[in-house]
Amino acid sequence: MKISSVEGVKIYINLTCLIGKYVIKVADKNRILKILVIKLIYA
Repeated sequence: MKISSVEGVKIYINLTCLIGKYVIKVADKNRILKILVIKLIYA
């Protein structure tokens, strides 16, 4: 299976976007968890 350079670039960009979205989601969850923990400790 041979992928042309244009197709390769498209796949690479799509993967980068997916990974970026996933990282942002995880970072958001971690931030929310940290805020909850801090509120519990200092409540």
